[in-house]
Amino acid sequence: GLSPERNRVIEIGMAKIKDGKLIDRFGSFISPGCSIPSHITEITGITDDDVDMAPSFADTAEDVLAFMEGCVLTGHNLQFDLGFLRHEFHRAGIEHFQPLNVCTLKLARRLYPELKSKSLGSVAFHLKLKTEGNETIAENGS
Repeated sequence: GLSPERNRVIEIGMAKIKDGKLIDRFGSFISPGCSIPSHITEITGITDDDVDMAPSFADTAEDVLAFMEGCVLTGHNLQFDLGFLRHEFHRAGIEHFQPLNVCTLKLARRLYPELKSKSLGSVAFHLKLKTEGNETIAENGS
């Protein structure tokens, strides 16, 4: 869904990058505690079967925090994801989730105003970054 107040996280995926290299990953389906609407399955490809035996966010919250410790959380349109993460941490009893963060969409708007589209794909193409699936990888490791 689009509302952190009414909808839940159904998957979390994070990667640690240091000096342009992937050094660690964390990922899990998350049980939302309810059925996944068909339109969300169409968008994400995630089904009720995928999350049926998955942990709740509360069950993974400490692992998520431990993975992010000492890191700068980075993402494209990061405020959307942060809204969901803040609500999920709040539901799990963790009140003060305020990670250091950088939104690449905000950066793209400032650094590349000439780009018609500031989508992740457009920015990656402009920067000559190779993409694999949902991951964007620098060809030269930077």
